Amino acid sequence: MCTWQLRPVKESDEEFLAALHTAVRGASLAALPLPPSQLHQLLCGQIFAERQAYRADFTEAGHAIVLSAGESVGRIWVHRTEAEVRLVDILLLPSFQGKGIGSALITGLQAEAPPRPVTLNVLVHNTSAIRLYERLGFRSEAVTGMHLSMRWTQSANI
Repeated sequence: MCTWQLRPVKESDEEFLAALHTAVRGASLAALPLPPSQLHQLLCGQIFAERQAYRADFTEAGHAIVLSAGESVGRIWVHRTEAEVRLVDILLLPSFQGKGIGSALITGLQAEAPPRPVTLNVLVHNTSAIRLYERLGFRSEAVTGMHLSMRWTQSANI
């Protein structure tokens, strides 16, 4: 049984959010032949660019910290409109992946969404996330660049 809670992101979360981003996405950059200081700068630039893009593209998105037993273990961005519930992004610390928290968060979105669909984009090379989304009833729609668009609708999963 996984237990989790959400709370809005606060300014005091910046250090955790940077560490989370580094833990989850930094591994893909570690193979680059760059000194640690340049890798750090690259990660900081990614964090800033990602946040700016999410705020520009999803102006009303909710950004929350995922807590497990009171400990910050991840974050989630969700944009809700009349037309859809959009999972903008979800990150969990590697040590908390595969424990059911991500599945529980996503099934929570699915429960609140109908009659709207739940939509998301995922990197095409993130096969473990794609398998999770498919297991939860999401269907592939299109590949655009490095991303696969996926959609879940209640009617397709009854």
